Amino acid sequence: MNETYDLADPMSWRKMHKPKPDQEISAASYKELLLRVLDEHRGWISNDDFLAIVQKIFGPIFSRADKRIIRGRPKWMNTVDWSKAVLSSTGIIHTRSHQRDGKRVTYIVLRSHAELIGWVTNKKQSARFKKVCSKCKSKRPLSETFCGEGAKGGCNYVFPQKKERVDKLPR
Repeated sequence: MNETYDLADPMSWRKMHKPKPDQEISAASYKELLLRVLDEHRGWISNDDFLAIVQKIFGPIFSRADKRIIRGRPKWMNTVDWSKAVLSSTGIIHTRSHQRDGKRVTYIVLRSHAELIGWVTNKKQSARFKKVCSKCKSKRPLSETFCGEGAKGGCNYVFPQKKERVDKLPR
């Protein structure tokens, strides 16, 4: 199911339908929102500010699947990280961190604007997402359907099926 909203109109956010309890908001929804937000913020934003925007827009409609805690964080935050990793691997954005007032701050920068901020392009950062087998605790590639499918080792534990996802896209 695809649904749109106007990024500048909070009333349209409230009119979005809440997904079913077992549906998650898709990574594509977060990617599209991130690109729109970056466009409105002159090509860069701090990760904390972006998470606050996601919480403001999607927070009221997060399903039980989005709120599910995985390794100490809600699933929606992991999906946001995944969408940033996909955009980063395709060269659309850069994510970089540095210390500011004794605290680590992460920035998300459009590649088209990265030349303006030299320190953003200095360091190559790889995003390698893995899933952890709940039986043997080994880290496995996301593409595996059971533990040990693509490489030696593993306990042959069959990973659970992916949750159904819905797109919530800005107009």
